[in-house]
Amino acid sequence: MKKLLFPAFCLLGLSLFSFNARAQTELQKNSIGISPGVQWIDGMGARPSLHISYEHRISFYSGIETGVSYASLVAAATTGGTDLKPKKTYYHLFTLPLLYRLHTKIIDVAAGPSLNIQTSLPPGSKTAALSQGMKKDPGQPALGYLLKASKPVRLNKRLTLDPQAGIYGNQYLKQPQWTTGIGLKYRF
Repeated sequence: MKKLLFPAFCLLGLSLFSFNARAQTELQKNSIGISPGVQWIDGMGARPSLHISYEHRISFYSGIETGVSYASLVAAATTGGTDLKPKKTYYHLFTLPLLYRLHTKIIDVAAGPSLNIQTSLPPGSKTAALSQGMKKDPGQPALGYLLKASKPVRLNKRLTLDPQAGIYGNQYLKQPQWTTGIGLKYRF
C-alpha cells in the first residue's frame, strides 16, 4: 500500500501544475495596412492608387489577405466630326481582392481572385470605354486576379514597412496591368 501512495501523490501533485513550453513568442495574427502606390494601365498611363488591407495569419508561413483598392483612370478620346480636341473620361476602379499570402524569410508572395467594379462614367461613354482598351461595359462587376510580391521591413514589434509590386488583370482591361506601392502595416 505504501508503494502505491507515493506515486499517487506525485501524480496528483504534478497534475496541479501545468507547463507551457514555446519555441517562440506568440504570433501576432492580424494586421491592417494602408498602401499608396501607382498603377500602370496600358493606354491610360500611370495613375495613383490606394490600397487598404487586412491580413489574418493562419500559421507562421501563411495568411489570408483582403481589402479594397482604389485607382482613378483617365482616358482621352476624340469625339469625331469637326471637334478634334480629345475629351477626357474619368473612371474609378475599385478592387476587392481575396489573397493567399505566403511568408518566407526572403520575400512574401500573395495571389488570388478579385472582384472589380468600375464606376463614375459620364452618360454615353460606354462606347468610348470599349474603344479605349476595355472589354466589358463599365458599371458591371468583373472578376479578376492579383499576384504580388513584397519584402516586409520590420520597423518595430508592431509596425512593418511593406514595399510591393504586382500584376493584376480583370474583365474590364484587355491586358494585365502593373502596380507598385509602399505600405505601412500594424500588427495586433
